[in-house]
Amino acid sequence: MSIIKTIWKDPVGSKLIVAGISTICAAAWATFKGWWPRIGEGIIYGWNWLAMSSSHPNWLLILLWLLALVVFFYIAARTIFSMRASAGSAPTWQSYKSDQFNGVVWHWRYSAGPHSSVENLIPLCPTCQCQLMRKDSDGYYYGNSLYSLYCTHCATNVAEFEEEYPDTLRSIELLIGRNIRSGDWRKALGAEGAAD
Repeated sequence: MSIIKTIWKDPVGSKLIVAGISTICAAAWATFKGWWPRIGEGIIYGWNWLAMSSSHPNWLLILLWLLALVVFFYIAARTIFSMRASAGSAPTWQSYKSDQFNGVVWHWRYSAGPHSSVENLIPLCPTCQCQLMRKDSDGYYYGNSLYSLYCTHCATNVAEFEEEYPDTLRSIELLIGRNIRSGDWRKALGAEGAAD
């Protein structure tokens, strides 16, 4: 009994047991329905068909179809395994494409190449994920311009800044670089996974 349990726990062994049981059930059903004479006729017809004359030998056509099926299944298996490997692999720093700084959720992507850098920084509202709009203020604060990032959906200023917008983008890029170097990007990915 323990041998059967061991085989059943093995993924290949359990599939073989299921295949064997399915074969026995199919054979019993064919016997019950009286299909064996028809199955025998089909096998004989198939064997005779292989010997029939045509512009090409039928056995060659079947061989070509089998080769095509093998190639198809090989490509499908490679694709499935590569998809599973990419889904199951541990995240890298290049998976880190979102974080919250200064009360704003920032999304970005990385440029291609060995020396990739942060590009296309997009500020989003932390409440509704709407893209924020820059809203300049009329006045200055100690010589620095004031602007806010405004959410049109929530109709609120999400954050206010006392610098130029390009300076804010540069400081966010520096914070992202710091998180990548220090390994804090893993915490941000963990927080995203918990939020999902």
